[in-house]
Amino acid sequence: MFSRGDTDNIEGFSLPEEKKNLKLFKPDNINDLAVMYAFDRPYCLETMAIIFDNKANNTPCETIDCLKPILEQTYGCFVFEEQLMQAVTAFCSCSLAEANILRNILRKKKKNMYEEYLEKFTKMGLERGYRKEDCEKLFYNLETVSGKLFSKSHAIEVATVIYKVGYIKCHYSELFEKLTKEFESVDLC
Repeated sequence: MFSRGDTDNIEGFSLPEEKKNLKLFKPDNINDLAVMYAFDRPYCLETMAIIFDNKANNTPCETIDCLKPILEQTYGCFVFEEQLMQAVTAFCSCSLAEANILRNILRKKKKNMYEEYLEKFTKMGLERGYRKEDCEKLFYNLETVSGKLFSKSHAIEVATVIYKVGYIKCHYSELFEKLTKEFESVDLC
């Protein structure tokens, strides 16, 4: 039902544009629904198009080897904050706490700490055998996406609820319609 865009009255996927995107993406698991939910924001349209294309064409994830397992679940693109932290940890062999500090610096554009962390990130990458250009390119890519990333735990939680509502709509349609009408008639103010 989600891949058909049959999501009337399912909050999060009931608008015409959301339905269109569901039909294009054809989600087939909770993670796909979480990706769709996370990217249903205007400034993510370019990345959403890449994800749609990569999934539709079964395009392999082309990135540094240590990042492949992190990015394969989202078709080669950073979607979640946790992925940024995992990428930094995998690339630099640092702790998640250090990766979270870097995530916050990048997200909040803390320029006073930026150069220090670029240097530290590059040094750690060089120690792991990566080229300076690759270190700097990854750092700048992480900076570019850092403000657009979504919390995976929140996206998975919402996707799970949306899936359950969809299940009820699909398997108990009369009850779903009745409850939808009752809810619409309630004055919440």
